[in-house]
Amino acid sequence: MALVIPGIQFTGLLIPLGIYIFADGVFLASTSCKARKQFAYWKWVLLAGVFNLFIGAAFILNPFGHDISIAYIVAGWVLLSGIAEIGIAIRLQKVFQAERWYIFAGIQSFIFGFLIFINPVYGGNAIVFLLGIYTLTAGFMFTLLSTRLWMRHVRILPSFEIKISK
Repeated sequence: MALVIPGIQFTGLLIPLGIYIFADGVFLASTSCKARKQFAYWKWVLLAGVFNLFIGAAFILNPFGHDISIAYIVAGWVLLSGIAEIGIAIRLQKVFQAERWYIFAGIQSFIFGFLIFINPVYGGNAIVFLLGIYTLTAGFMFTLLSTRLWMRHVRILPSFEIKISK
């Protein structure tokens, strides 16, 4: 919808976006706490989760803020998320050979945030349109990454056979 009709009310998208960002923060923070003994990069995931919690709460509590301040908040959120994604991707390279999709997603997040910082005057329409493109491409890349992680997990799991003794 954001790509088809970018003139949608910007504030109307902030509450669902805030709920999404807040829920993402909850899942990232809980995942980092559960994985802190197994993975060395859990601090990066926790940092992204805590930041998403704050940004999500800000969007939910004050959706009618000024477009320019919202643009800077979105830009900062995406920049820091991109840096955290790149940090996670570097750590994931120890698990996967040449993990390029997650690095690309982090670079894309960083560039998206940088472009919003450069020109926040266009506010709502630019962010809505760019957010639509970002969501489509990042969703595709994260789907590829999750498929690779799932395939690796399936190969690692031992197969169990149930033998019935008579």
